[in-house]
Amino acid sequence: TSVQLVGGGILGEAVTMAPNTERVLDTWASKDGRLELHYVQDGVPSRVIVDGYVTNHQGGDYTVIRDAAGAVSVATP
Repeated sequence: TSVQLVGGGILGEAVTMAPNTERVLDTWASKDGRLELHYVQDGVPSRVIVDGYVTNHQGGDYTVIRDAAGAVSVATP
């Protein structure tokens, strides 16, 4: 599964995650907007709204979790 944070001027690096792993992704918004987690699992693209509104010049860490069954979720700061 490949995951990527997108939005608010953020175009994060797409990273691959194995089942039963966590990864902390750091963000810094360069404009106002919505932050989404885009991921591809078993060839099917999906997206989840992480934050409905991020503000220019603000950032944070988001923990992306892929559980043992392969489901993807994100924990916000």
